[in-house]
Amino acid sequence: MSFKYLMEMFCDRVAASMIYLGDKYTDAAPLEYYENHKDENQFDDITRIALEFALRELRDEGLDKTLKDLKNALRA
Repeated sequence: MSFKYLMEMFCDRVAASMIYLGDKYTDAAPLEYYENHKDENQFDDITRIALEFALRELRDEGLDKTLKDLKNALRA
């Protein structure tokens, strides 16, 4: 999967979590959902590793830093 579409998938997951959870949203929520449904996904290893990395960064560093890092990676 291209990095551009990986970023789109990441943003879709975050947005869906924000919408469905509302006030209960935390930056850990997208990773928690992913981990609870991991067996349903059929990603190649590189896509899986990159998505998990981004979701962990979101949980640990917050949305602003994660988006900044993803934008910088896209420019590289």
